[in-house]
Amino acid sequence: MASRNDDAWGRPAPRTRPRRVAEGIRRELAQPLQRIASDEGLGMLTLSAVDVSPDLRDARLFVTHLGGEVSHEEVLRRLHPHLGELRGLLGRAMRLRHTPRLSFRFDESVEQGARIDALLHGSGDGADVAGDPPGTGEDG
Repeated sequence: MASRNDDAWGRPAPRTRPRRVAEGIRRELAQPLQRIASDEGLGMLTLSAVDVSPDLRDARLFVTHLGGEVSHEEVLRRLHPHLGELRGLLGRAMRLRHTPRLSFRFDESVEQGARIDALLHGSGDGADVAGDPPGTGEDG
């Protein structure tokens, strides 16, 4: 017997809808989010990814921030009051039964990539890959 999530032939239904909805959300909210970041004095802010729950009722917006004068926590704190505005824009722009609840998360993958790149290519700060100053590691 086929389950609710199977297609007419009993095969599992692909999970492409959440991916498509996530991409639509990213397209619709990228520009308004940059405007909000500019208005809030946050500098360069990018909506790097969107993760949508399988039931399409929740969406996590992953943002990256370039500009070290504002902490990640402060960026998220300043964006939080705009969630309702962004959800309203999304509800008007996309044809969905339920407009997803939005939440912000900080996307740390860009910073992690930069740290790894610095370690691999020599950061110039005198630390080796293990993070020890020269001459204090196992071989020094």
